[in-house]
Amino acid sequence: MTESLGESGFHRGPGRRRDRNRPRMAPTQMQKEMGKKAALEAAASMSRDASPRKVLGDYLTTQLSLGELRTDDLDTFLRPLPLTTLTHEERDSLGGPLTVEEVQDAISHLSSGKTPGTDSLPMDFYKKYTTLLAPKLVEMYTEALHRGLLPDSLREALMVPLPKLKSR
Repeated sequence: MTESLGESGFHRGPGRRRDRNRPRMAPTQMQKEMGKKAALEAAASMSRDASPRKVLGDYLTTQLSLGELRTDDLDTFLRPLPLTTLTHEERDSLGGPLTVEEVQDAISHLSSGKTPGTDSLPMDFYKKYTTLLAPKLVEMYTEALHRGLLPDSLREALMVPLPKLKSR
């Protein structure tokens, strides 16, 4: 069945199209998307002897505006996860400022040969010039953390439609 491209398709207003195209996240992906700021908040909460269920529930309620969450649902979500308690050193490390070494380590783990992002720079460029780029990236991410907002250029995506080829 084909859908017209009128109001329900491509020509839909940007806000409504964005809502329709927002991916549905699985729980493990949701945890990855929490980001460093939320992880710091969670670590701080954990240091105040809060249960993992309460920390996750508070995060989901406030950040995702889910309203009241049932504890049974959270237990079901948390049960299969390998939860560990952070040591004092680990908590202090998470609460500290981002370092050049951390950025260099992250860059070294980027996959080579991947398609460049909106900056048109391949991952190999970042790997080759890590020592020059890492200090500037630390400055940018530190400022973004203080402002609570990434620069516009890091909130953009490049989407390329790929034609579906008929198999022979």
